[in-house]
Amino acid sequence: MKDKRFIIMVGSILGMIFFLFFIFCVATVFNSSLNSETKDSLNLSISLFGLLTTFGGSLLGALIAGLFTLKSIEKDRHNKKIERILDLQVNLLFNADSLLKMFNKIFKYKGFDTQKAQIKLKEYEDKSITTSTFVKVFNDLETKSLKNKIEFKEEFENVKNYIILLESQASYFSNLMIQKNEVKDKTYYINLLFKLKQLLKKIEEYKRVENNKEHLIINTNSKKVIMHCFYLHYTLNDEVSNKDINDLLNQLED
Repeated sequence: MKDKRFIIMVGSILGMIFFLFFIFCVATVFNSSLNSETKDSLNLSISLFGLLTTFGGSLLGALIAGLFTLKSIEKDRHNKKIERILDLQVNLLFNADSLLKMFNKIFKYKGFDTQKAQIKLKEYEDKSITTSTFVKVFNDLETKSLKNKIEFKEEFENVKNYIILLESQASYFSNLMIQKNEVKDKTYYINLLFKLKQLLKKIEEYKRVENNKEHLIINTNSKKVIMHCFYLHYTLNDEVSNKDINDLLNQLED
């Protein structure tokens, strides 16, 4: 849109200069048949033409210089955006395993695995997923009726570290703002990241210490939080972390 306006403006200036040049040429051809007063008017017109062409040329030069400067700034800004998104992707991928191990440990304790959990959750993707959905999915997959607590060693620490990672990367989240006009929720990916951070913080609420050992209590509320975290985690992996940068930019930009 900006380029079209620039082309119209430049075309108008060039058109005006050409028109004045055409008049000047015609007047010059008939110069011999003109009287003194007309010649004076012609000289004045030539001076005016020189002034206008000088001004028009300067304006055209300034517009071209401004356009290239603006394009250079926009390109630099775009490249920095790509760098920030790539940095975010690398950090999320590098630390993804720590959370995945936690989910695997919990799910295995209850008789299923992350693959089954992901398949089951995908059945609801075309429907409206609510908080009760995550409890239902967990209960449907659960096959082992073991004690509702599982010993956690480094898992709680891994959760804390992942929260710290998300907080340190928060300044990059804005680069995932969706700019497509037809998209209603332009902060979709940003909301996923913030939601994951908030839910991971809630896992600490289900920590119990017995005989100097840390345990995660598994009940209806913690099931909801755990499965919701898992859903956000693999969604971000599929749609952000593991996404080719060009494909991701196509989703974000017009």
